[in-house]
Amino acid sequence: MIKLFRPNVAIVLVLTLLAPVGYAQDGGVSGELQRVAETSPEEKSQYVADVLAEMGEGVKEIKKHYDLAKRRGDERDSDCVKPLLSRSMALRDVIENVPAALDEANTESRPEKANSEMRKTVTAISSFRTLVIEAGACVGRSQTKSGETTRTVDGPLEADAGELEDPPFDVLDLGFDPPIASPFL
Repeated sequence: MIKLFRPNVAIVLVLTLLAPVGYAQDGGVSGELQRVAETSPEEKSQYVADVLAEMGEGVKEIKKHYDLAKRRGDERDSDCVKPLLSRSMALRDVIENVPAALDEANTESRPEKANSEMRKTVTAISSFRTLVIEAGACVGRSQTKSGETTRTVDGPLEADAGELEDPPFDVLDLGFDPPIASPFL
């Protein structure tokens, strides 16, 4: 039995070491950059057009949040949304120049310039999506404001717990706390 066990372990060990290494799929901006970099010029142009459409809708949504906060007279919310609105509009303005630069890079056969424009686009849309989420949080889409926490507790809670009772007498309790000092100093 022992002799059969050793060759099996050796085979499993060799197969494990020779197996190809698998990597987890990279998410976020770097994964999107890799995906976009491997596309054709037409697909890159379509991606930029889709990003511009998404940014246009996002700016409208943030503007609605800002108008809602102003209508309610909520200075805190409007002060929270206003810088997000200006940053989102600035990002959109930057990306509006990308289609022309991308066409120019493609006609001049400058793939490094096209890739640079795509990196700019992917990074901008990632930041833009964050701004849209933050704007929604400012006007109360999430039920908590910054710095607040909501906790729901389920259980047998009584409506009036009354005053807290003193703990039972402990023989080892001296009645006072010792001084804050270390005997090792």
